[in-house]
Amino acid sequence: MMVFMEGETSELKAALAYLRKGGVKVALPEKGLVRDEDSCVDCGACTAHCLPKALSIQGEQRRVVYEEEKCIACFLCVPACAYGALRAAL
Repeated sequence: MMVFMEGETSELKAALAYLRKGGVKVALPEKGLVRDEDSCVDCGACTAHCLPKALSIQGEQRRVVYEEEKCIACFLCVPACAYGALRAAL
């Protein structure tokens, strides 16, 4: 199960400690989405699969923008890109 949490750092740490104390195994995702801007054609297909809206279409030129701080590393966007512009970093 993947859970998206947001809040103050101290609150998040307390929530994770609570889960661990209750026997829940917690694995934090590593960020690592790589976006090849030369391959991207700004079609926006990836944005429909990005639950936290780390990928969005912005501006009058309708360009795909990636905001790393919003990314939860689910990588659902990777197979949605027909141009191979997105991949998980190793």
